[in-house]
This record gives sequence, C-alpha cells and structure tokens, in this order.
Amino acid sequence: MKRCLWFVLLTAASGFAQSYKTCDVTMWANDTYAQTSYTTGNTIFYFVRVGRMSYQIALPGPNVGMNSGQQIRCRVDKGYMFIRGSNGQVSKAQIVDAGQPIESRY
Repeated sequence: MKRCLWFVLLTAASGFAQSYKTCDVTMWANDTYAQTSYTTGNTIFYFVRVGRMSYQIALPGPNVGMNSGQQIRCRVDKGYMFIRGSNGQVSKAQIVDAGQPIESRY
C-alpha cells in the first residue's frame, strides 16, 4: 500500500513539474537589440510574461514566430523556456534574463 501511495505521489509531482501554463508574449526584437556572445546573427528575442514573472528569451531566427499580445503555452525549467505550439511541437528557448516579479498595483 505504501509503495502504491509513493508511486502516485511521484507521478503527480513529475506531471506537475511538466505542466504548461498560459503565457503572454509582450514584445519581440531581432538580434540588433542585444549583441551578446551567443547570438549567431539570426536570433529573435522575445519578452514573455509567465504569471507575475517576466522573461527575455532567445530563439534562432530569422523569422518571427510569435507576436506581441499572443498567448502561448510554456513552462520554465533549468534556464530554458519550453514553448508548446498549437500543433503540439515543443520549442526550446534559452532564457537570457529573468526580470523581477511584476508588482500588483492593487
């Protein structure tokens, strides 16, 4: 009985860790926005809000894949943001900067 309970708890914990949330794309910019050592010249930067946290992420370009105001499904894990497209395909983006939590004004 204890083994069964542990299995259920571990399964639930791993499922929770893998869950995707609704996120908001607030802005995008091309690689001229921020010249960093890991950009290849074809990098698109996105600013994504996840709950109260804001992230700047980098995806290989040159085509813009997400637009300002768009809602996406994403999760954050170990320095990366995983974005699930409408077709179920997952893209892995490097987190360039994690901003401070957005303060509530109320």
